[in-house]
Amino acid sequence: MFRSRVPPALMIPVAPLHNTPSAKRQWSATTNEDVKKRFRAMTAEELTFSSNDDVVARKINSLSTTVSASTMDLVCADDPARMDPECVMNEHQQHYFLKVYDEIQQKQQVTFRALGLGDNHAKAFANVSRHTLEIAGKNIMKKETLYTGLYLYYTYMAHVRMNCEEDSVFTLYKDRKVMNMKSEDFSRVLFPISIDFNNNRTRNKNELLIATTCLCIAAKMEENQFASMIKPSAIISQMKTIGHHLGRHNEFDFVTVERDILEQLQWRLFRVETPLYFLQMMFAFFHVSIADRLETHKILAICLSSQEYVLTTPPKLAAYSLMAALHKNRGADSVVTERVNIAKFANISIIKLLIHTKGILELARLAHVQDTCDSCEVEETCGESDWIQV
Repeated sequence: MFRSRVPPALMIPVAPLHNTPSAKRQWSATTNEDVKKRFRAMTAEELTFSSNDDVVARKINSLSTTVSASTMDLVCADDPARMDPECVMNEHQQHYFLKVYDEIQQKQQVTFRALGLGDNHAKAFANVSRHTLEIAGKNIMKKETLYTGLYLYYTYMAHVRMNCEEDSVFTLYKDRKVMNMKSEDFSRVLFPISIDFNNNRTRNKNELLIATTCLCIAAKMEENQFASMIKPSAIISQMKTIGHHLGRHNEFDFVTVERDILEQLQWRLFRVETPLYFLQMMFAFFHVSIADRLETHKILAICLSSQEYVLTTPPKLAAYSLMAALHKNRGADSVVTERVNIAKFANISIIKLLIHTKGILELARLAHVQDTCDSCEVEETCGESDWIQV
């Protein structure tokens, strides 16, 4: 999916041109027009496929959906993932839908491998993803923002692993430790770098800061209103309240990290489609109920928080999550037909789909047990505290 919008970078503002010496008028390397032109999504690139990866037309006469055939036009044909979930498709539209899905899935597999996302450290990424999901849960944001931010983090860290030295550090803007800006009323505002970040600016030691910065970048792309965008100041305030180490950061830390992300990725931030995109396509094609969609998103969050599935390619992760949600909500014996249809739709063997479904359901069970234990510990602690106070 091509994104034409460019997120506004957190840049050092410059004074009006007529008051600025010519040497100071030059934009930084991350904000000039040449770099902006290179800011594009994966589907705008030229991709070469090997012969065994070519998209092959599939027959759909054995692939049933829960919707009936209709002559209704597919209004959002250019972007099936955005189509009205209540739309019904005739056979020709289903053929087109599958063709688009296959093309996107194939390109994404190539991009996922080329960027090296599958070679990231699964356990560390699962841990960061879990904390990022918790931060997102404290804020009102669209699912697109959450998943886009997570996969931007995966992409950036893969790039750092492949292209930077292991102990590489973030570079301060013009080697400054204090950012001097003007507020809306033109008064001077100073944003210093935090002591913790200044003492340890190693990329691999600040992964949660990077992940939350990615959330802030994604919010600029996905959220419709400024008020709903997650901002560094809000994250810092929330984390400070609960005593989390992120609360010791300053806004200048986030600015420094954002600049590095834009520079390292050359503004080409969103080359990987998240599982949400593929889920939207399957939700529409199979006319998935609201209850099953909600459960699918819960399952997906569990998968992204597990080292077993956090590095799974988005198309497969979407299929596994949907199938696990259907099993959980309806029971294994009631979704035999859906299992066959989803396997065919996603080009996954039924056996593999069943194996991963069982594995994910076990992860969900363990997550539920852990949540229950955590709740019990909180209740016991609260009860003891109340008793002592009395």
